[in-house]
Amino acid sequence: MCFRSNFAIFIVIITIAATNNNNNSRSSNHTVFFFFLKKIIFTMTTMMTSQLTKEEVERREKVRAALAKAKPGMERERAFGKIVQSAENGAVKGLLGQKQYPFVSAAYLNWEVDEFLWNTFGEKDAVSPIGPEPRLYGQPYSVVYVKAYFEANPTEEEKKAKENKEAMEKGEGEGEGEGKGEGKGKGKEPETPVVLGHRYGGFTGVSTHPVDPLDLATGEVVDFAVLLSGAPLDSRGHAPLQERVRLYQELAGKAMPYQEGCGPFQIECPFSALGQEFAACFGRKEDMSDLLMEATLFIAGGYCEVLVFAKFRHLVNGDSRVSLFLDWHIKADLDCPAWRRTLYQAWCALLALYNSQLKGIRIGLMEHLKQYYGEQMRSHLTLINQIGANVHQLNSHLDARRRAAEAVDGANKMAEMESLLAKMERFALEVGKARVAKNVGDGASYKEKLDELVKLATNPEQLHPIAYDPYVRAAMVLPTAQRLLIEQVLFVLEGTVNLPLKERLGQVMSFVTDDTCPWALVLPLDERYRIVAAEIWKYQRDLGVEDGFDMVRYSLDNLDSFFTKKRIEQDQLVEGVGNLSLRI
Repeated sequence: MCFRSNFAIFIVIITIAATNNNNNSRSSNHTVFFFFLKKIIFTMTTMMTSQLTKEEVERREKVRAALAKAKPGMERERAFGKIVQSAENGAVKGLLGQKQYPFVSAAYLNWEVDEFLWNTFGEKDAVSPIGPEPRLYGQPYSVVYVKAYFEANPTEEEKKAKENKEAMEKGEGEGEGEGKGEGKGKGKEPETPVVLGHRYGGFTGVSTHPVDPLDLATGEVVDFAVLLSGAPLDSRGHAPLQERVRLYQELAGKAMPYQEGCGPFQIECPFSALGQEFAACFGRKEDMSDLLMEATLFIAGGYCEVLVFAKFRHLVNGDSRVSLFLDWHIKADLDCPAWRRTLYQAWCALLALYNSQLKGIRIGLMEHLKQYYGEQMRSHLTLINQIGANVHQLNSHLDARRRAAEAVDGANKMAEMESLLAKMERFALEVGKARVAKNVGDGASYKEKLDELVKLATNPEQLHPIAYDPYVRAAMVLPTAQRLLIEQVLFVLEGTVNLPLKERLGQVMSFVTDDTCPWALVLPLDERYRIVAAEIWKYQRDLGVEDGFDMVRYSLDNLDSFFTKKRIEQDQLVEGVGNLSLRI
């Protein structure tokens, strides 16, 4: 109940704040609301239960009474429990056979169990106490079915983590048999166990003891087999940790923190290194060295003055995390201003990658670098502030999930419930993204596709039962919306429409500046700005003519000014709503 109450209060606060602004239109109010969706996670979250309601307890007692008449003695606690368990197992097996989503309601599963028992043991002429069939999908979901579904359908990450854990255990066992404990796993022992629902790492405080990414005791470092000169690249060629710390402080500021668990110029990706998310960003692990070389050449040119490396951190549960970090050869000229600019820009590019990953965007490393370097540079302070907001948002979501998990079966089963909730949310996102892509892909025209996208983003019934709140719907719509906006910007800019360049630029800029356009309903402001600015710049770089450079630069300057002004207004509104909520 507390989840709905908090949500209602929050909506009241936003409504008051929006109506106090006399200049806000209906669509700009929606933009403000979209901004809050990005900044604050709703406390209303996925609800599951394994308990019977009062009405269900009464109904089951009537079934028990019928069993006592049909099979005297079987109504006793232990015997009846076994019968109910058997019926429940049969119902779950049937639902799995029908390939039902893990959104089966607890009410439906309990009803199906009682319906089966009554039809089996109830008197033929007696009035059934079972009642009408409830909806198959809905909250609170059935813990029993959710557990059974994910046991029957493990993720790729879970399969690989299980294989890794078994391999590590086997290596430890063989080592113990040798008498001195020198097993195959020695030197690659995992770090501190990661608890289910571990928190996301931001730049939350200054670390006086940075973790050295080159420390092989904490993970596996991936670099290049050879440099361009053919000389092998080994640890003797890396910069010492003290030197990296000093340069980090000089470039970013003496008080600038590191990401939790990382060292200078290092970010750790917020997803498993074993599954599809890793593949989408980095491809195959065995090709990682080639990818890092390509990234290094792109960032620093043929002399490889700034180097990109990766590190795999292995967890005790068999899972793995990947991080990227920057280094330089020991012979690099650290005092050269041009070299320092190259390093600083590369660091901001990694921060931007991590920031986008926190927002659920999974983009290839090279695609990100090409996109980032095509945009206007942003300072590391802006990026770290955005990372902080996204980390706070995700951790708030984890806290809400923990509260929901504890409410299901108590603290003793909290970790298990938390894991199920996380799987439910991930599954819902995957299914929802696929459904949005399919529905929008069926549209015959751009307008029809955009209309369908707006419908999916704004109407809760369109993605039932998987989209249980507006934040989740926004995340499901995001990838398809990004793709469609890029397509439309390219369609307009590349002269498919018969308009002068000035008018084409004005049209695509309106996707960002016009609060009444449909795009304001499906993509937040910063995503629209990022896409439109990047595509305008790429258009001029790849297809533009010399006469258009000044016009493009002027348009980008105007777009940047508009975006900066909007962000300031939104930050002020957030502060005002925060003060209002304190007074309430």
